[in-house]
Amino acid sequence: MGRTDEIIPRSRRARAWLLSTAAAIAALVLIGLCVPGLTGRTRVSLWVSGVSGGTPGGRVLKVACLGTGRERLPRELELHASRLAKHLQPVGIAAIEVVPLQSYAELRRGFQEGELDVFLGSPYPALKLVLDTKAKVLLERASLGEDDGRALWVVDAQSPLRLLADLKGRRIAFVDRFDASRGLEALAGLQLAGLEIAPDGVDSSSAPKESAVRYLCSGDVETSLLWLRHGRVDAIAIDASDVAAEELGADGSLRVIGRSELVVPRDAIVSRLGLDPPIRRALFDELGRASAFDTTGVLRFEPPSATIVSELETPRRVERWTPLSARLVP
Repeated sequence: MGRTDEIIPRSRRARAWLLSTAAAIAALVLIGLCVPGLTGRTRVSLWVSGVSGGTPGGRVLKVACLGTGRERLPRELELHASRLAKHLQPVGIAAIEVVPLQSYAELRRGFQEGELDVFLGSPYPALKLVLDTKAKVLLERASLGEDDGRALWVVDAQSPLRLLADLKGRRIAFVDRFDASRGLEALAGLQLAGLEIAPDGVDSSSAPKESAVRYLCSGDVETSLLWLRHGRVDAIAIDASDVAAEELGADGSLRVIGRSELVVPRDAIVSRLGLDPPIRRALFDELGRASAFDTTGVLRFEPPSATIVSELETPRRVERWTPLSARLVP
């Protein structure tokens, strides 16, 4: 009997230990899912429209922002939640899911896989998103910045290229740097102006049309100039503030065929093209009233001009470089 009495408490203790261990593991998993960085997942905050828990049968709108340096954006949404609910319920939105992402790679993957509907944040990842998703997203709204971009399109002086439209089927290089370069905006401008662009060196299964402009990232201005002079690319897009005038052709070796003149926005709103127009309009109209999004208009790109700009007196005469421009309109 004594032997049996000893076994029963031991089995109970073992069972209790197993249950407590399982509970601890479950708690750690739950914490890992909620805290970014522990399991690789991103913390997601969710607010539901209205006090009653949302509109029955409505959909969830997934709004992403990059967490680094943009922490105020989810807070901005929370501050305007009640007004957003009033605007979004009539168009079938039951809830907004705010997804603060930790990297641009997550942002791109979310849009490419259809898991995100809207991005709020800096214009640089917004424009890069336009490029990487091959115009399946829409740069809808942007608040005005203070400086005009000056992305210059430069070719060899002996090149037959005269207009930006002549870049079809050519290879170009740009500097993909988010702090100062205007090359990214220049590429987005080419795409939104109607030129098909594609990364160079893609495999044959997904090869773009022969008329597509193929782009490479050089990493810095010096490499771009080197590639151009050695014939690896037919044109380069560089920031006017990065290059001295003498580097742009004082020796007659280089020629500017145009520029991308862009008002650089402080904040941008990007949506999927498949998002219903009433939903986009309701969301963006309300965000346009928020302090973080002092929206004044829709960013539209004008088509390239037919002006030939090969006869420049000096590269400093930027007012004569006119083939591509963008403007904010009411």
